[in-house]
Amino acid sequence: MKASLKPIYIKDLISLSSPKLWEIYGYIDSIKTASPISGSLSAWTEGQALKVKGNLQTILDLICDRCLQTFKHNLKFDIEELICIKGNRPYMEIIQEDYFADYLDPNSTFNPERWIFEQFSLQMPLLNICGSDCTAPIDLNNQKYIFSKTTNNDSQEFGDPRWADLKKLL
Repeated sequence: MKASLKPIYIKDLISLSSPKLWEIYGYIDSIKTASPISGSLSAWTEGQALKVKGNLQTILDLICDRCLQTFKHNLKFDIEELICIKGNRPYMEIIQEDYFADYLDPNSTFNPERWIFEQFSLQMPLLNICGSDCTAPIDLNNQKYIFSKTTNNDSQEFGDPRWADLKKLL
């Protein structure tokens, strides 16, 4: 997939009569996925803006933040972004005036692989939980859940000794 996602000059995108279309199926080195990334990406100019639209999906191997087990996560999304094409304007001025979050110099390139990486990074879950029935790991010595509290005769005991100081604050 590397050859098909090479950067394209903004001037070349401006001169196209129709949107530049990329059919995507493969792996990108900077994104660790369990299955190939598939979908489509198109880019075209509208006045002083580059409009990028993508429909992408893959399967990720993630580690659950609660039980530390590996699980598969389907990641599928449709995204549209307007990128300002302006040279020599301060970044903050563009955001305040035109509501653009990003800009490109007209003499630079649009890198579709980098754009895909950025979009996947923004779509990754903040908290990786393998499922609603996920339980915390058990301390085999004490037979208690490590990250949860248990109630025993109206007193709270914490399985992980590092939580003892927190108990004092309650």
